[in-house]
Amino acid sequence: MEGVVTDFRQVVLTMWYSEDFVQLAEQFFKDLPAMLDDLEAHFRKYEWAGGSTLTYVDFAVGEWLNQVELMKSTCFDNHPAVKTYLKKFSNLDKVVSHRSSPSFNKFPITSKKARWGNQFER
Repeated sequence: MEGVVTDFRQVVLTMWYSEDFVQLAEQFFKDLPAMLDDLEAHFRKYEWAGGSTLTYVDFAVGEWLNQVELMKSTCFDNHPAVKTYLKKFSNLDKVVSHRSSPSFNKFPITSKKARWGNQFER
């Protein structure tokens, strides 16, 4: 699972920092349903990335899914198990506590050189 997230993240990072961001984003969201099919199958069967136990991999998965959802809020609508997983992860006490703290900023999630995600937002 960790390798899958690393691969997805590399695709997203390449897109965010590319001069062809708009075209790559369009293609990314066309390809995303196929990319999510394996995650959907996994989360229909298991509660967490590692099975029945929350692990550090869930924080990578949760972060990646959250960032993709920030780009397009409807992107998981056809993958209900992925959507449920992200909601469950986002509602973990420590995640809620962190995201509601004064030090948390929703954005930026990228550097100023990126084509997306570099704006400031609390």
